[in-house]
Parts: sequence; C-alpha cells; structure tokens
Amino acid sequence: MDGGRDVDRVAPTPESEGVRPWWKYALAAAVVILVALAVTLGVVLGGRNGDNGGEERASAKALEGFPSNTNGGADGALGSDGSISPPPPKVDAGSSRPSQCAEEGGGEHCSDNADCTNQDGGFFCSCKQGYQGDGMTCIDFDECAGEGAGNNCSVNADCINQDGGFTCVCKYGYQGDGVICTDVDECAGEGDRNNCSVNADCTNQNGGYTCSCKHGYHGDGTTCTDFDECGGEGEGNNCSANADCINQDGGFSCSCQSGFFGNPYQNSCTPITVKLNSPSHGQFSQENSIHVEGQASTGPHDDVILTLNGAPVSVQNDGTFFTSISLDSFVIFNEIKAEVTHIPSGFNTRDRLVVIAGQSILLGGVVSESAGIRVTGRGLHILDDVIKKNVNFNLPDLLPTGTRLINSKCFQDACVPLIGCTCLIKGSVTVKSSGNDDYSIELAPNSVKVGLSQLRVDLKIDTNTIDCNLRITANTAMASGTYTLKPNPNDPALIDVGNIQDVNVQFSSFNDRFTDGLCDFITPVLDVLIGDVEELARKALEEFLKGDTVPSLIEGELEKLLEISDPIFADLGLVASTPFSEIAQDKAGITLAVDAIVSTLVNPKLPELNEALHIPQSFPVAPLSSGAMSTPGGAEYGIALVVCDSLFNRILAAFAQSGALDVELTDIPMGTLGDDPVPINAGLLGALLSPKFLELPPLLALKIQTEPTLSPALTGRMGEKGEIAEIFISHLVVDVASEDTLYVRIAIDMSLALDFEIDKTTLEIIPNINLQGTLQATLLDNPLGMNEGDLQNKLALFGNVLVPQLLGGIIPRFSLPAELLGVQLLPAEVSRVGDCVGFFVSTL
Repeated sequence: MDGGRDVDRVAPTPESEGVRPWWKYALAAAVVILVALAVTLGVVLGGRNGDNGGEERASAKALEGFPSNTNGGADGALGSDGSISPPPPKVDAGSSRPSQCAEEGGGEHCSDNADCTNQDGGFFCSCKQGYQGDGMTCIDFDECAGEGAGNNCSVNADCINQDGGFTCVCKYGYQGDGVICTDVDECAGEGDRNNCSVNADCTNQNGGYTCSCKHGYHGDGTTCTDFDECGGEGEGNNCSANADCINQDGGFSCSCQSGFFGNPYQNSCTPITVKLNSPSHGQFSQENSIHVEGQASTGPHDDVILTLNGAPVSVQNDGTFFTSISLDSFVIFNEIKAEVTHIPSGFNTRDRLVVIAGQSILLGGVVSESAGIRVTGRGLHILDDVIKKNVNFNLPDLLPTGTRLINSKCFQDACVPLIGCTCLIKGSVTVKSSGNDDYSIELAPNSVKVGLSQLRVDLKIDTNTIDCNLRITANTAMASGTYTLKPNPNDPALIDVGNIQDVNVQFSSFNDRFTDGLCDFITPVLDVLIGDVEELARKALEEFLKGDTVPSLIEGELEKLLEISDPIFADLGLVASTPFSEIAQDKAGITLAVDAIVSTLVNPKLPELNEALHIPQSFPVAPLSSGAMSTPGGAEYGIALVVCDSLFNRILAAFAQSGALDVELTDIPMGTLGDDPVPINAGLLGALLSPKFLELPPLLALKIQTEPTLSPALTGRMGEKGEIAEIFISHLVVDVASEDTLYVRIAIDMSLALDFEIDKTTLEIIPNINLQGTLQATLLDNPLGMNEGDLQNKLALFGNVLVPQLLGGIIPRFSLPAELLGVQLLPAEVSRVGDCVGFFVSTL
C-alpha cells in the first residue's frame, strides 16, 4: 500500500494544551499594577498623615524589585526584566519639604506609567517595569522585540508583549509555563490530541506531529481509505499467477485457486493433477487382478490424500504411485478411479479408466460360430419351384424318341423235335414318343424327391411279318434319395452338396394297350417288354439324381437362400463375410453356423473403437435342430437368422465407430407424449441436473454432447425382466457446454435392457432400449462445482428421459427382406435362442 503523506496539523487551542491565553496574563498583570498603585497611594496618604514609618515601608515597597540608582539618579536603572528606567529628575537636595512627591505634586509630574520617588530635597520619576522613558514620559517597552533579550520565554514559547510587561505562552505542540516548555506528544495516549485517521500512523515531532496512512491505505493521513491491492492489474500484490488475491481492510491475502496447492505468495501454486499411466483405458484382461501405476503432481503431502477405488494409496517422493486392483469377470467393465483430495480446500480431482475382464475381438477379426441360419422344411420348399425352373426334367429327356428298347428280338419261334427251333416273327421295339403331364422336385432337409406324373411311352414294334404300336402308361414315377451338406473345402463361404445316395424309384399303375396293328402274337413277351420299359425309366431317373445336376442346383439355390443376411447388413451400413463353420441336417431343417467377419461400409468416425467384447459361446445348433418348426413363441417359421452375442458386440462396435453414440442435443422432448422438444438452457438443466446451473443466466443456450470411449457390449445375460439381452455402456463421456465454455464433463456407466418388436406395417425390426437401474456418473471436469451426489440423485430421475435421446442410434431400425427368390417373407418373431438372438421369418 501507499504510505500516507506527512501533514502538519492545526494546533489545538492553548486551553486544550493546559496553557492560559495571553489575555488572561494581561488581565492578571493589570490587576497587579492596580494593586501596586493602590499600595503606593496608601503609602503617600499615610505619609501625609504623619506615619513616617509607613512611608518608609511604602517607599521601600514601591522600590522593591528595582535596583538602586548608584549614580544619584543621573543614570537610569536596569529593571529585573532588563528594561532601563530613566534617571529621576533632579531636585534640590537641600529642600526641606518632607515629601515632594506628595506635597509638591511631584507625582503629577511623573508619567502615569512611572513611579515617583521622594528624596531629600526633591523626588524623581522612574518608569515602571515594562516601560521606558525619562519618568515624565514612559512608553511601553516591547520585551518581545529584537532578540528577545527583554524576556525569559522559552525558545519553544511565544512572547506576547503587554502594556508594561509580557507573557510567555508555550507554542503549539509544547506545554509548560512559557519559560519552560516541553514537547507535547500528540500521538501518545488515546490519540485525542491528534486528528489522524484510525488507519494512519501518528508520528510525534518537536512541536507537532504528522499523520501517514498505514500500509494498505491511502489518503492524506486524516482520511485514509483502503487500497485495493487486488484491483486493476494486481500490481499491489505478490500473489502467484494461479492464486486468488483477496482484498482485506488495510491489506490482502493470497490463496491458491481451486485445483492448485502450494505457497500462493511465491509463485508456486501447482496444479493438483492425477494421471493413471497403466493399464490403458479399455484394456482387456483375463487375469484376476491388474497392476496399476500413475502420477500425482502433489507428491507426498500432508494436505493431500490419494485413493484408488476408494482405498488410500501412498505417493512416492517423485509423485508416482502403484498398486494392484482386483478384476471382476461378472462385472466385466471394471472401473479404476484415482482421486486426489486437497484437504484444506476440499477440492478433488480424479482420473478414471476401465479395464474389461474378458476376451476381445478386433475389427475385421473372425468371430467363430457367432451367427447362422436355420432353414426348416417349410423354408426349403422355397427352393422347390426354383430348382424346377432351372432343370430340364421331363420324360422325353429320359426316354427320347428313337431309343431302341429291343433290337432283333424273336417274338415267336417254331420248334421241331429232333430238328430244332426256328424264329417265325422277329423284330425290334423303338420309342416312338414319350411324355408326362408334370414333374416335381421336393427338397427336404436331408433328402430330395423327383416325381413324374402321367407317364406315357409309345413303342413301335417292327417285325419280319407285321408292325404295330404299343402304349405303356403309369400314373406316377417317383425317385428319391438322400444328400449331405458340408462347407466347401475350397471356399467355406460356399456349400458342398454330396452326390445323392440311396436312390429309390417307384412306379404306380403300369398299363399297356395296342394302339394299332395286330400284335397279339407279342403278348407272350409283353410282360418282358413292360419290364424293360420300367427298368429303363428307373435307370434314367437314378442317373439323373446321381448326377451333378440336382446337387449343383441345391448348392446354388440354397446359397441364394442364405443370402437373406446380406441386405440386412447393408441396411445397417455394414458388410459381412460369413464362411460356414458347421452345417447340421435333421428331419425338420438345416442349421448352418458361420464364422462371421463384420466391418463398416464407410471410414469409421472413431477408429479407436476397434475392439469388442467376446462372449465365449457356441452356436445353438442343438436347440435349433431339435426338430421343431416353430419359434420359441410358438409361431411357424421358414427361415431364422441367428446372431450370437459376440457378433452382436462386433456390430455394436461398428455402429459406435460410425458415430452412433456421438450425439449432440440442443433440445429434449419433455411433453406428455415425449414429442414436445424443449430447448436446453441453464434454467432447464438447473431443474433437471444441478442447481449450479441456476448460477448461470437462465436462458443461456446449452448443448449436451456425448462421445463413446468404449464399445457397447451385450453381457451374455438377459434383461432383468426377461428382455432378450442386457447391454452395458461404460465411460460414455457427456459434456454440457455453451458454444465456447465447458461447464461439466461426466463419465456415465449404464445397464440397458434390449428387446425388439416388429412393425407389422413396415415389417421393420424396432429395437427397444430401456435403462435398468440408474445411471452411474463420475465427474471428470467440474468447472461449475457440481456435487456428484446431487448429480447422481438427479440422474436417477432424469435418466429415463435422457437415455432414449442419447442412445437412439446405438442399434438402428432395420428391415428383413420382403421377398426371397420370389417368395414373400414376413417377420414372425425375435427371441432368445440359447446364447444368441433369433430373427424368425415366415414364408407365404
């Protein structure tokens, strides 16, 4: 602070210093003079009355204090005050008058300010003390003039000349009788002798004092006002750059700002920070515990305490710390939180990371047996017509015109005993034409049937004697066989259908009749001929089934059927490779498990989210192959797309990479139906999140921004109320800020229940995500000074409003194909199947 200026003060009155004013001295002197005159007059009168003794006494009294004139009155006398009285007038020494001053009127000749002294033979006049002259004329002698030789006043007194004398008055700042004056200490005692400000220092000086404003005040000493050392550029203080200057009456104090510690007067306010160096955030581990290391800026300090997950941990001299933290595989997402608390201020800061107890899957990595397709017999029927359209399968193809059934056969012979036999009728049988009304192919989970209906074969019989035509008919010819499926060894994304085995051909209602000519002679061989025709047809059908045509058709069309997942992934913005890992056939259907590889179609917005949680599971081949052709809910279906939790997690990670959880909210639906958007401002968040927001302008526009730091994950468990799955999101960073100021940063953990519903109109699959329990919030950056407990309580109420807005894109809606291979599909049900989620589709 500036010191005050030394200022001379107006002296107090003489009364205040215990010194009488000069006029009182003058009055006293006048009284003394009057008394002296009265005494002198009394002496004179007494002399006239013959009282010589009295005259002598009066004369002696009148001359008291005056030196005698040793020169017989020729010279003046020196008074006690240093004045010189004039010599007395000369009179006749031989005068016989007893009293010249009284009888001769000598006193009348003397000045009023002179004394008349009777002498033998005369009298003389001498100026009274304090006057000077010849006695006849006496004028006042100024004892205070010149060098002051005519007074005995102290050098620290004022000499006041008076008529016939003087008085001494101690000067202001001194006290005494005027002859002796000592300094008055105006600064002593209660200070009632000075008018210095209570915020000033009084400095005593000879004959006075000065007032100077104390350090921390400025003014003239009489008035001193506080000097704000913290105002302006802060040049009046020596606070650290990271300290707050607190102005006080007459001074200031420095205090390290919140978040700093140290000596605020020595530019040593150090930021209070803590950093977890290992493990890394999002690290996967299958161990029971993990080693943790970090750094605290405070080092070991009595005012600071460090905790890891609530347990105190020692800090080394270099600021490092380390310990071991247990991991819980059931919790999966294990929090590691280091927190430093500055005890005097209550300030705390923390660093947080999450270790995932489990295995990881990298983006683009193979997720073994993580998905599959189940095709029931109902679903396989989709392929029947497709295969039929793609195969040329008619009787003329099996028995084309011109096929020689019998060549040079003897139909009738004649035999003579001992001579031998000779052929009478000899000829051949040729297929003149053949046909059928229809044919069918029926594909079952492990078998295939090929059927012909209303078969007819026209035969031409040529002999050496006569020709005729024969028609053979059958109601049906049915060929069946079994087949096996397995992944193609050269390309697991393809199916390998083995050759048809165990072929069996059956005919029904064989008939024959001659259409023209006389061929009765051939009747004996007709049965043989029909048998030949039947065998020929059987062999033709067998060869057809055992060949490559039907297996190739099954492979190709079944692979097309399995492409049901491709448009779904494309609709979700993903691309998937699904090589088959296992194919199981049962009486009710075919189950195909795949090793899936999923990635995004576009460049990821958050490429660091490249790992997902792997749930050790096996594809539910057995539950799906149990023979049932209905969903867990009892609905009939033809095709089921099954996605296990690990692949689901890979899909969720791909969504997160694409920015599904990178959300910015500027309004929140708050209406009765949840569709009335309300702008987010400080007033709204003051009511919903923390009263600290009410310290801001209520209409200040704010936004809520989220950023995922870890991929969401299905935990392998169902929801608390039996929902299809539980999703856990850990360390979702939520910022609340204006356009240019961050007010709070929070890390949120949440457990969600996942279910699906089917929109019967749009045929969309709609995910329903609901909060289980409450949001768990950790304050990471808290400029607004929010209370974490209050925030947690508010989120318990506000979470159900906030979560749908933040997580609406975590799993988008998607559609199943409306048709497949020309067959209309309808979504039937979404259910849990073992450790997987099944999307069931019915066929029309």
